Amino acid sequence: MLEAAATGMLGEVQSAIVDIYRKTPKSLALDSWVRTQRVGRVAEKKQRERLAARLIMALFGGLALVAPMLVMTLHPTRLTTLLTTSICIVVVAVALAFYLGDAQPKDVMAATAAYAAVLVVFVGAIWTG
Repeated sequence: MLEAAATGMLGEVQSAIVDIYRKTPKSLALDSWVRTQRVGRVAEKKQRERLAARLIMALFGGLALVAPMLVMTLHPTRLTTLLTTSICIVVVAVALAFYLGDAQPKDVMAATAAYAAVLVVFVGAIWTG
C-alpha cells in the first residue's frame, strides 16, 4: 500500500513537471537556448561571409586601379594607353554588373563612369607629362 501511494505521488510530480515545462515561456526553456545558439552561429557565419566579400571587392578595386596604371606607365605609347583604358573599363563594368546582383543598372553605370573618370585623368597626366 505504501508503494502504491509512492508510485501515485511520483506520477503526480512527473505530470506537474511536464505541465510546468509546457507552460514555461519558450524564452526560458532549453529549446530556446538551443535556438539562440544556432542563430548565433548562423549570424557569425554570415558575418564572416560578408567580411570575405568586402575583402575580395577591396582587392579587386585596388587591382583594377593599380594594374592599368602600371601597364600605362611601363609602356607609355598612345595605343597602349587607349587600349588599356578601354579594356579595363569594359572588364570592370562586366565585373560590377555580375557581382552587384542587387544593384540597379544606374548604380552599375555610375560606378563604371567613376572608374572611367579616374583612368581618363591618369591618361591625361601621362600624355601631358
